[in-house]
Amino acid sequence: MRGRTAPDAKVDVQVNAIASLAGFFGINQQVFSQSLRPDASGNFVFTFQSQAAVPGTRYEATITATRGDVVRESKLVLFQQR
Repeated sequence: MRGRTAPDAKVDVQVNAIASLAGFFGINQQVFSQSLRPDASGNFVFTFQSQAAVPGTRYEATITATRGDVVRESKLVLFQQR
């Protein structure tokens, strides 16, 4: 995934995988957690892989950028296709 924020910001990323198995049981596991430093233009990149990569798995990514006293949070929801 790619993103952009203010230069010199600190970016914290957490990704959780939520999957339903057999319609009765579900799993919710953290598949990625890391602090990133964007480049001089504010660009950052991260990748993740899940052990629960079954069709229909929902990935919830929370991305928090902090620079001084300013904090901005974004949430993304992705779905596993295959």
